[in-house]
Amino acid sequence: ALPICFPVTIECGEVLFFTARRPETTGETSDPDDSKYFEDVYRAVKNPVTLDYEIDYEFFKSINTTGFDALNYVNSKGTYALFTVNTSMTDKTTKGSDIFELTSETPFVWEAPTLIKKKGLNTDFFEGSVTCTENSDATDFIVFVSDRNSESTGLDLFTCVKSEAGFGDVSALPKSVNSPGNETTPYLSADGKYLFFSSDELPGYGGYDIFYSINENGTWSSPINLGPEINSVNHDTHFNFDGKTNKAVFASMAEKDGYFSFDLFEVDLTGMALPFVK
Repeated sequence: ALPICFPVTIECGEVLFFTARRPETTGETSDPDDSKYFEDVYRAVKNPVTLDYEIDYEFFKSINTTGFDALNYVNSKGTYALFTVNTSMTDKTTKGSDIFELTSETPFVWEAPTLIKKKGLNTDFFEGSVTCTENSDATDFIVFVSDRNSESTGLDLFTCVKSEAGFGDVSALPKSVNSPGNETTPYLSADGKYLFFSSDELPGYGGYDIFYSINENGTWSSPINLGPEINSVNHDTHFNFDGKTNKAVFASMAEKDGYFSFDLFEVDLTGMALPFVK
């Protein structure tokens, strides 16, 4: 599975939430598999003068755990978020990797993550990289990644309804989206019309490419590759689009001094012939 370095942009790109493996990680714990630090979530705010993002190391200190943490979704008001936690290697609070909720009456002053207890959603397998609609034309829903069928199809995308009553029954997205390979890092437009995700099996330019699928009356269209303007010969993942600014943030593998890692990139899609671009 890919590392969860999910970027979440809010307030027209002025604030960026992202996950990274840095020495100041909570608990200063390293993964025994690769000797790298576990992942924590960070907030970065764009400096209005330099236009560079400046990291706020204190913002998530009370929320990050001693394991792998990733913030996957934040609503427009900042009062609700979805969070992935994997502490299977440390304090065993999750069986694998599970999805949690963050709530607050005050924007961005979130309480401790709460595990979603819904049969069929969080299982003994890996669940994460969750995305959600907000005030969609129909009922709101989430899409998330799970490896529960990994013996036959690798990582797949699953969905369920989200309402005031809770979460509905979970089902896999159609085979036109879930290939025999791996599908990961989904992102939903607020209205639920567009689903962006990455796949290493669907026809592309490199390892993982970014695709989108259109929700047409509850049926997902065949995935469409975002093209060489976005996708490269390397892994391209974690696409996040802001319809107000036509800007997107995504992750791509880059080499620095012989070391490969995922870096975050920002792109302005204005003028591109894409159905979701204004």
